[in-house]
Amino acid sequence: MPGELLIAAGPGEWRAALLEDGIPVELFVERGDRNEAGSIHLGRARRLLAALGAALVDIGGDRAAFLPLSEVLPRGRRLDEGERVVVQIRREAQGGKAARVTTGIALRGQVVELRWGRPGILGSQTLSPEERARLLSAVEAGPASPHPPADAGPSLPRSQGRAGAGASRGPNRAQRQSAVS
Repeated sequence: MPGELLIAAGPGEWRAALLEDGIPVELFVERGDRNEAGSIHLGRARRLLAALGAALVDIGGDRAAFLPLSEVLPRGRRLDEGERVVVQIRREAQGGKAARVTTGIALRGQVVELRWGRPGILGSQTLSPEERARLLSAVEAGPASPHPPADAGPSLPRSQGRAGAGASRGPNRAQRQSAVS
């Protein structure tokens, strides 16, 4: 008999239990109060520590996060106390140490890594040179054109689009995405 998975979710916590033949064999509990490495937060610079070359950033936990000024992008940017800043946790808080954060946000996928404020593509070794070139050309081209390609089939002129205030702005996001694919 295959196992059964029971999931209970509530504000700030979710639990999952794996049952085999009606007997719990695994239990997993996750609480929302943890700040895991890789998570992105909108924080506020609470204190500048010139002697350490760092800032303490309030990201909503018990303890402010540690932001070395060498991790502030673009390089040489000066933070002011009270300034809002988007940060990503590089190392979780452990023991008596605060979490270490950076303003160099990275979104990692299985094949590609996107970095905020940095051009280009950092891909895994599994990308072929052709696939890497195709992805790089798509990134360099920027957002998709609001006009569908010529071979996309018939389309309505803008004047026959939706009626109302937004009719002259062109296609909406869903229409642009369908034109790309």
